[in-house]
Amino acid sequence: MASTLIDLCNLISASVGAVDARCRTLSRTYPDLNNPAHSKESESLLQDHEIGRATAVAVATASQLIASMKYPARSLIDTSLGFLLSAALRVVAESSTAEIIREAGPQGCHIGDIARKNRMDPIKIARLRTFRTWSSTKIPRTQMMNSARR
Repeated sequence: MASTLIDLCNLISASVGAVDARCRTLSRTYPDLNNPAHSKESESLLQDHEIGRATAVAVATASQLIASMKYPARSLIDTSLGFLLSAALRVVAESSTAEIIREAGPQGCHIGDIARKNRMDPIKIARLRTFRTWSSTKIPRTQMMNSARR
């Protein structure tokens, strides 16, 4: 199993290397989530055939790596609750919450400030944040199994 994991990591690394090489050839920068102000020009890189192919391989391989390393029970929980993430993202998009946070800059902003700007109940905003935090946490298998027995 470990060799399969290493093979998956190597394939991801090779794909990212191909994307990086193509970006250097085009003298462009790949869009970066840490810099949300990236330009339409950098986003247009995603339309490049070579970058698109390498990105597809990296994403598919990363998904397989994640599935291989997750506890089966965690995978079931994540899959069964996936609709909640979609619903939460819809609320964030329709309430302009993402834009409000982006305007606040890297220091972020308080839930109360968001609520004042988008006229939403701060408790509901807090629930969205709680869901996002919960959905991204790693729960040890023993804790997950103990929770399921309750």
